[in-house]
Amino acid sequence: MKKLQISLLFLAAFLFITGMNGMAQEWTLQNVIQTAIQVNPQLQSLQNTVKAKEGAVQQAAAIPNPEVGGITGNRSLMLALDQQLEYPGKRDVRVKQAQQELEIAGLYLQANQLQIGADAASLFIDLLWAQKNRNLLQENLQVTLKLSDAAQEKFDRGFGSKLDVIKGKVEALRARRLLLTARKELLNKQSALKLLLRQSANDSLVLKGSLEQTVFTPGAGLDSLLDLAYRKNPILLAQRHKLQRAQLSLRAARLSTKPDFNFGLTGGMDDKEPRIEFELRMPLALWDRKKGAKSEALFLKKSTEYEGENIRLQIAQQVTAAYQGYENAEQTVKLFQDSILQEAKSAAQTAQQAFETSSFRFLDLIDAQRTYLETASEYEQSLQQLRLSEIDLRWSIGMEW
Repeated sequence: MKKLQISLLFLAAFLFITGMNGMAQEWTLQNVIQTAIQVNPQLQSLQNTVKAKEGAVQQAAAIPNPEVGGITGNRSLMLALDQQLEYPGKRDVRVKQAQQELEIAGLYLQANQLQIGADAASLFIDLLWAQKNRNLLQENLQVTLKLSDAAQEKFDRGFGSKLDVIKGKVEALRARRLLLTARKELLNKQSALKLLLRQSANDSLVLKGSLEQTVFTPGAGLDSLLDLAYRKNPILLAQRHKLQRAQLSLRAARLSTKPDFNFGLTGGMDDKEPRIEFELRMPLALWDRKKGAKSEALFLKKSTEYEGENIRLQIAQQVTAAYQGYENAEQTVKLFQDSILQEAKSAAQTAQQAFETSSFRFLDLIDAQRTYLETASEYEQSLQQLRLSEIDLRWSIGMEW
């Protein structure tokens, strides 16, 4: 009875583990991107920076607090109230400057979200390729072992040569080495993606996707994509807000010489007589007319204008390079899809059948299998490059995920 209970416990544990494995989450490209953005500590830091800038906008609109004081003595009791009155326009400029800072912080957050999303998408594609490459090399090892066995069988029947047997074993060793390298690369890609997703090393990572699936289709020419980038790229948009901030800083520097008023009201009893006094004070811009501050703001504005032109040029270069890379990768994939891949596979299968039934050279058989392996590998790499170029193009434009 006790043995039966133990067996049932083991069976229940096995079924539970099997069920959990069967329920393992499948990660789509969109899931990977969203999770990477949600858990990234740099983005969380930038989100708090945006919230801090929201507080700065609120604070910039605040009116200075009044000051209250009093004078008391043997024969007097006076109460004083002072209030600073800013020159008209100063507070409005200060609020607008804070609003520009908020816009800039939000756009830099968006730019970093795009970058993290692109990094996650690239790792997703790299991992899909690593899995495909591993499977391809597993298949190659199985085929190579069959070829080696065929060479041994042919030699045992007295029709082959010992050199063919040795070549078959060497080729099998080569296939094992390639497979081991592919498995190691797959593990490295998995580890990199798990780190980005903040997963532990023991967590399962099952991807749902294919290299044949398009990540982004431009659907327009280079000029249209450049216009789209000029409208959407957050780095360029942030630079435009920087220019507005610089213009406001210049306006603030010019307003800085305008006087703020200090209004005072004092009332009470002085020598048993009621007394009320009004006071109005303002600074005189005699010695410091803020020439240095105005000059600094002016040249910073001009610097920001040139910086904006430079960023626009950089974005144009990035979009152009990404578009050209996309076109080249797309053309390469079409070359393989037309006929080359199928022809290489057919040639390898024909060579294997010819070797088994005739005096076809084993070296030619190995060469045919290698040609198919290289062709299939290059095709998968071209698909990988096409997907990565789509990601790069989308990122350079500034399109959200």
